Parts: sequence; C-alpha cells; structure tokens
Amino acid sequence: MQISCPHCSTALDVTLEHLGEQVQCPACQNRLTVPSEIVPAEGASGPKHLERTGWEEGDHANVSFGMSLLIGAGITVLFLLLMVPFKGTRLGELFLDRGWVNFVETFLFCWGRVILGMKWKKNQSQERATLLNLFPEHLGREIHVGNVWVSLAR
Repeated sequence: MQISCPHCSTALDVTLEHLGEQVQCPACQNRLTVPSEIVPAEGASGPKHLERTGWEEGDHANVSFGMSLLIGAGITVLFLLLMVPFKGTRLGELFLDRGWVNFVETFLFCWGRVILGMKWKKNQSQERATLLNLFPEHLGREIHVGNVWVSLAR
C-alpha cells in the first residue's frame, strides 16, 4: 500500500504490519504515523505477486569482516584492561589467570556481539529503505513504448 510522507511528499510503500505505527521516512528522516486504515486509490487493483527476474544478487546482510574484527579486538583489549584491577579477586581470576583459552573465548564472544550489533544496525537501515518507493506504480501508466521511442528519436 502506498502513502505519502507529510514532510517531503515522498511516496512510501508500507506493509500491513506498519498500519497504525510510527515510522521514519527514509528520504527526510522525519517521523510519521502510518494510518491505521488505507483506502485504495480509485481504479487500483489488489496486490500483485510477481516473480523476480533479472541479475543474481549477493547477500546484503553481511557486515565488514575486517571492521568487526578490529572492533571486537578493541573491545576485548579494553575489557581485559578493565579486569586488571580485579586481578586478585575471583572475577579477575576468571578472565586473567586461567591461560590463553579465556583470552580467546573473550575475544570470540566480543567479536560475535559486534557482528550481531552491526547486522542489527544494517537491518534497521534496510527496513527503513523498504518504505521508500523507488519505482512507483503510477509511472508504468505514464511511460510506455510509445513515448519512449519518440523521445529517443529526437
């Protein structure tokens, strides 16, 4: 279903799950409330399910390997440095006095959390981008073979 942003007039496609919710416009970044009920435009037909054809796409959910590795290593070093004052306590012994395995486990835990955080952030931006209608349906009625060839011939 299509609505218009009240701030920038950008056409946004919204799904049923967004009805009545407050969302952020990906074009102008302003907040808007999606109406709880959307009346279809005059002459509009129901939703059409088309099979996608075209080029093969890669996985857009992956985050930067190197960046996540560096951030994870930095958080691990920072955490272990914060454990130094607790060296004589039980907590300090858990992380500092049990050999190399605990250092590796702490690093892998921090790196995994960084990857999850980066994927969550990327997923949020992709969800906002899905609201933006990049190819409005009304252009299909205005642009067709008859007027495209005329424009190219000139």
